[in-house]
Amino acid sequence: MKSLEDEEPTRRVNFELASTKHQKLRIQAAKRGMSIKDFLTAYIDSLPDE
Repeated sequence: MKSLEDEEPTRRVNFELASTKHQKLRIQAAKRGMSIKDFLTAYIDSLPDE
């Protein structure tokens, strides 16, 4: 079990998205059995560190 000291600080990300793009995002996440948050987090984790 992780202790609170091991957790990285977080930041909230909030932005407007066209309804059609939101639907596309929601569908892609659902196809993988993921929430939008988990889907986007996994995508960000896949980006190379610079």
